[in-house]
Amino acid sequence: MTGSMPSVRAHHTATILSANSSVTDLVFALGGVSTIGNTPLSTVVYYNSSSGIWTTVSSMTEARYYHTATLLINGRLLVTGGIGTSSTKLSACEIFDPISLTWTTVSSLNYARYQHMAANIGTHGQVLITGGGDLVSIIPSSEIFNFTSQTWSNTINMTIERQCHSMTSLMPLSSLIVIIGGQINWSVTSSSELYNPSSNTFTFSGNMTNQRWYHSSTFMYIGSTPTILVTGGYNVLGVAINSVNLFNTATLTWSNTTSMNSFRAEHTATLLATNASVLVTGGRYNSSSKPMNTAEIFTIA
Repeated sequence: MTGSMPSVRAHHTATILSANSSVTDLVFALGGVSTIGNTPLSTVVYYNSSSGIWTTVSSMTEARYYHTATLLINGRLLVTGGIGTSSTKLSACEIFDPISLTWTTVSSLNYARYQHMAANIGTHGQVLITGGGDLVSIIPSSEIFNFTSQTWSNTINMTIERQCHSMTSLMPLSSLIVIIGGQINWSVTSSSELYNPSSNTFTFSGNMTNQRWYHSSTFMYIGSTPTILVTGGYNVLGVAINSVNLFNTATLTWSNTTSMNSFRAEHTATLLATNASVLVTGGRYNSSSKPMNTAEIFTIA
């Protein structure tokens, strides 16, 4: 275990900002909820992995949960969508500058969504958004953010609709993006698919050993093998699991590894600067339980 966050939260995001030496190895946790009633937060805290200390910084311009937070190529952080106050779906987006610790609003999504996913497309200054919900149904649609113009454009749909899934870029190994698990037609899937930006296509890439949603996935190397670490999530009964799956991106195969200490879903998992450890924070035991403030670290044996 490691130090607890200043306040409990779930449905938040956690992103490591390391584009500048002054913010290297700081994990920023944004928004989320702190009560069972799902009151959204705008607060932001960061974790220093060297000292094990959490610090509070400037809040977002909009309280939100079920949003995404993506590190851009210039070291800033793009936050998109989510659920805001009065349970409204959001298309609003904003960017965080880790040097000045300030927030700036940018162009909104074309389609308001929550429980969606986001990932950088290579190093070209584009971000892919997939799936999510719109308060009525699960959606398969995708759109792309262009950092230079700071505008959004619609693109092709995924092979299936998904929400509460995960999406992980394989950079710097390749520009491929892996979309994993989630809810589909109000059920739960173990399937995964690859997005290829060169051909602008989504293709099936195998099934996990567990069905799960509200899990986390993190790209890392285990030895010399490029791997995606998938942690926790809810099973088909809506109960948190502690199982961990590994996706070998070279062979496109799935396997199990050591389980987490805690059963958790709706958490975050962030690769630390050593590239050999993953920080797992917060989450819930089930959808009606209080958010957790515990954290644990997965380390390559």
